[in-house]
Amino acid sequence: MGTCSNILHGIASVSVDGSDVGYTEGGVEIEKGFEVFEKLVDQELDACDIVPTQYTMIARTQFAEATLENLKIAWNEPSSIVTTVGPPSFRTLNLGYQQTIPEHELIFIGYSPAGLQRKFTLWRAKSIDSSAMSLQKTEKVVIPVTFRCLPDVSKIEAERYGKVDDYT
Repeated sequence: MGTCSNILHGIASVSVDGSDVGYTEGGVEIEKGFEVFEKLVDQELDACDIVPTQYTMIARTQFAEATLENLKIAWNEPSSIVTTVGPPSFRTLNLGYQQTIPEHELIFIGYSPAGLQRKFTLWRAKSIDSSAMSLQKTEKVVIPVTFRCLPDVSKIEAERYGKVDDYT
């Protein structure tokens, strides 16, 4: 028989490189996928075994706060945000491109079934998808962002993507 208290719901906070990104829309989705090779032989009707050939880990969210800092993360902007003292005063994020994609550490904190804090830490993540920002009269602005998580080969194999901690 199932246990209702093990069904998770609720929000999570999102931090990128140790800075909280503020409000999000639609929560956080973390996906771990893999591809396998099937060992097929003539003498069997099904595979004798399957072995993994590739793993992927993806994290998705939508930033509901359209700050320059969040745009910089989602759009992989290489430049720093510059403040110019006026009048008028400006905060500027230059839009450009670079040959490399910035790498980030991601932390998502929500709740575990036991009511403890559940903290997902993903060591290496890069924003990988196109991200549009729409300015509309009757809609709030959200910045969708998809991160491709990469293994940290300096860690032991069991924790190369990151870890999940339940704590008080």
